[in-house]
Amino acid sequence: MGTIAIAGISGYTGLRVLPHLGHDAKLLLRPSTAKRPPWKDDARVVSVDLLDEHALERALAGVETVVCLVGTTRAQFKPAQDGEHAVDYETVDVGIPRALARAGKRAGCKRFVLLSSYGVERSPGAYPAAKRAAEAAVRDSGLSWAVLRPSFIVGPGRGAAKAFDTVVAPLRMFSRAAGDDMRSIDVEVLARAIVRVAASPEFDGKVLTGRDLHRLGRS
Repeated sequence: MGTIAIAGISGYTGLRVLPHLGHDAKLLLRPSTAKRPPWKDDARVVSVDLLDEHALERALAGVETVVCLVGTTRAQFKPAQDGEHAVDYETVDVGIPRALARAGKRAGCKRFVLLSSYGVERSPGAYPAAKRAAEAAVRDSGLSWAVLRPSFIVGPGRGAAKAFDTVVAPLRMFSRAAGDDMRSIDVEVLARAIVRVAASPEFDGKVLTGRDLHRLGRS
């Protein structure tokens, strides 16, 4: 497996991916995060503006696979201030994957793994639209790509899985595959699936849904 660079490592899913990474991974963090513990003492951290394509191109030199786990929610929205970019769907969910893909192509990277979301291809609203735009940017980048579309991600601090899965369960009577795609996924299972996809080109050109991610993360 070649060198991996990951954006979004400080997030809910990224923190579960972290223990699976080797010493040669590059952890791409915005400067305000990179200078805080525990990141400031991690030699793998690369402090970089995740929207600056020229800076990203330099950071991605020697990297084979770029993994993008970034994402935001409407509750986290905030305007640009104090030298920081705005936090919204267009900036985070679209802008960062697009910048990473463009920079990765110029830097000579080979593969891109994008964490997206279930149902984005047919759901209305700003969030699914942002995820669709991010997927399109990655597919059009010229890099080999894999897209992961998990449903509701559960784990410590997130307690809505039982109610969510109760709603989804009847769907499995009509379509087991559709029900499995919608079923919540434990963050640790998802993390293992992400690592497996990042490590192997056998998943290139594929959109991996819940049924795939459950299998990969548990096998």
